[in-house]
Amino acid sequence: MTKTVFRLTVIILIVSGCESLFGQVVETKKHWLEKHPIDLAFGNISVGIPFSKIFINKFYPLSTLGTEFNYRNKKISQIYQTAKIGWYYNKYNTSAFFINSEIGYRYTFGFGLFADANLGVGYSQLFHPNAIYILNSHREYEQVRDRGKPSIMADYLFSIGFYLAKRVKRPVSIFIRYGNYIQLFYNPDIPVLPQNSFQMGARINIKYK
Repeated sequence: MTKTVFRLTVIILIVSGCESLFGQVVETKKHWLEKHPIDLAFGNISVGIPFSKIFINKFYPLSTLGTEFNYRNKKISQIYQTAKIGWYYNKYNTSAFFINSEIGYRYTFGFGLFADANLGVGYSQLFHPNAIYILNSHREYEQVRDRGKPSIMADYLFSIGFYLAKRVKRPVSIFIRYGNYIQLFYNPDIPVLPQNSFQMGARINIKYK
């Protein structure tokens, strides 16, 4: 009887400890999501010198997903760092998956309008626009899989948007964004490849009750 009571006591303590630990993990996750917004943007990208060929009649998609870490978070001004992943596709030049981080400054007016600027660096994996062929041992050309080429990327972004919290009672911002993504060491003939992008997106803080 004593052993049975002891076992039941141990089981109850383990279950209670797991519930407490799980609750702490959930609370930590909630707290993290409340402090770090989700930044999601979609747009068009095109090769060109900065601030040229921003609006073109062809669509080469780009999308990014990321978050922010605040260094200074005042009511009207913020200094922050981003962490993002993204991809873009251009069938005539290059396509890529990338990961990058930016340092940014944002100024928000009292009625919700804001503007920000980011400057960052990152890593990208570039893919050829066309099929790749190599000469095999039989002196014949055969198609091979494109595994991509690593590249260093630099970028700068400018955004204008509106913080909607007072209107929709949710911590949500919408924005339009200009970005220039610069691929470094693109190839021996073109060591630097600048690409313009126009994007629209939203930044959302997830709030829990």
